[in-house]
Amino acid sequence: MASKAGITVAIKGEIDDLEAKISQSKEIINDATKSIISENNKLIASQEALNRIQKTYSKEIDNANNEIKKYLELKSQNGKLTKEEQQNLAAARAELALYKTKTKELTDVERERQKEIKRNIAITRDMQNLQRASINDARTEIETKRKVIELEKQSIASKNNLEKSTIRYLRWAGTIAGAVYAGKRAWDATIGSGIAVNKIIENNTYGIAALISANTQMVDSLGNTLTPLQKFVMGQEDAKKVLAELRKESVKTAATFPQLIEIFQQGIGKTLSMGDSFGATTEEIEKNTIKLSARMSNFANAIGMPMDRVKEEMRSLVSGNASTDSLIATIIFGSPGEANKAIKEAETKVNGVADLLNKKFTPFDILAETKTFDKSVLAVQDSWSRAMGDMVEKSGAFKDITNIFYDMSKDITDNTDDIVKGFDEFYKSAKNIVNLFSEPAGFIAAMGLATVATNVFVAAVVNNPLTAFAGGIILASEAAKE
Repeated sequence: MASKAGITVAIKGEIDDLEAKISQSKEIINDATKSIISENNKLIASQEALNRIQKTYSKEIDNANNEIKKYLELKSQNGKLTKEEQQNLAAARAELALYKTKTKELTDVERERQKEIKRNIAITRDMQNLQRASINDARTEIETKRKVIELEKQSIASKNNLEKSTIRYLRWAGTIAGAVYAGKRAWDATIGSGIAVNKIIENNTYGIAALISANTQMVDSLGNTLTPLQKFVMGQEDAKKVLAELRKESVKTAATFPQLIEIFQQGIGKTLSMGDSFGATTEEIEKNTIKLSARMSNFANAIGMPMDRVKEEMRSLVSGNASTDSLIATIIFGSPGEANKAIKEAETKVNGVADLLNKKFTPFDILAETKTFDKSVLAVQDSWSRAMGDMVEKSGAFKDITNIFYDMSKDITDNTDDIVKGFDEFYKSAKNIVNLFSEPAGFIAAMGLATVATNVFVAAVVNNPLTAFAGGIILASEAAKE
């Protein structure tokens, strides 16, 4: 007993060390985020310097070219140039060569500086990813050690025969769970992925349609105001077009299709309510909101921000309610207060908000061109999910599976009496077993519940064998969760 207690104390010490490691990794990630922001600011400053160089010397080059042209025209008119004119022509040509050389030298310096900055950003981002992986590994190890501690506690309280029975049950359960898990992974990678994509499109069609119909004044071809139902139906068609555009855009951004939808949904309600300050038509407002969503996701990726946070950033920015937690608004405008003030003022002008955000985000569009490992993985995942979604939808499988679930629901309802009777018989048997074997009751009860679940679906299959397919999906999903 003392030995097992000592093991538990040692494991708790290891957990403390792992938690300290997690805390240290989080600090490194935060420092890296600050570094990325700083490097991005340097990149923007370098681009601005490059623009100034090109603008300045472009003017000087134009002046030199004009001077050369002037003397060449004089030569053409007079047949020759005076000695002074020849000297001036030579000087103009020398100046032109000098300006071109200087422009190239300064441009090369800035472009090399930009390459170095991008390399630093990539290295820092890789380091962040390593630290995140380290955190995940540490959390997994902590969870494993905590389970070991719990098992040790159970082991101390159990008898030798119960320990042997527990091992047998665990081995059996592990084998079954492994098989279920493997099947679930294969399902999720193919048909399951396709079903998920179509679920997203189906569910969000209604959600976006509701937002559009609630925030727009829709009329028919004759100018008559539509009823709420008519608006919703029209909004669905509009929503399908929006989702199609978001689906295309997701492949070009750092966000997945579902993530980009969430970001868009957080903004579209407010942007539609802005009226002509965000676009002349509903279609234009939708396009501007899609563009803003893509820019927000790429900007977030550039500074190492998780995508699930971007939707909050989107809502606070377009609503003019940015706070100290609104990192993107703070970087773009300098402070939350300035962001809110600028948005509120722009709302009073035609196309004001659209022009304001376009002006603020355009300098950062260079960040979207950066190729990263994370973006490449997301591109592959999105492309695969799109392919699986089209496969399931165009084959008719999505509709068929939906109908199967409805059929299964009806079958279960029709066989409720048999299901209740079967559970009653099981419960009486389970009580007798628990009384005889009180200590392993938890394991035995779990096995019994699995039997009940099986009986439920067997009863349903009596009337419709297709429900076995749907039942298998549900059982596999639930088992994988456990």
